[in-house]
Amino acid sequence: GINAEYGQAWIVNTNWIFNTTWSLVRLVVSTKVMNRMQQATVESLLDVIDKQYLTKDLGGDWEPDLMNEWYNKAYQLDAELANSKATTATTTTTEAATITTEATTTTTTTTTEATTTTGGA
Repeated sequence: GINAEYGQAWIVNTNWIFNTTWSLVRLVVSTKVMNRMQQATVESLLDVIDKQYLTKDLGGDWEPDLMNEWYNKAYQLDAELANSKATTATTTTTEAATITTEATTTTTTTTTEATTTTGGA
């Protein structure tokens, strides 16, 4: 597994420009945040993260297929949205039918009462 704390970030193989900028950032960022971000080498990452969780370019075994993962997630969300819209449309149609039935019943009752009142006079 991962032997590090949740919410920790490692900045790997930095160059001199980043290191200079990092020195300035350290002056304005809180100690708590700075403790969560560590500069590391590829070799030192293997001390805290198992190879199975690191990508191949960082010396690990994981070879992500982000494009397929992204497309699969997008298709899944589209299907969920379509099902949600279909359910809403069915509910709206059912509610409209109920309102129409109630309106017809009210009109019929009112007409019957008016006929009874008129016929009895």
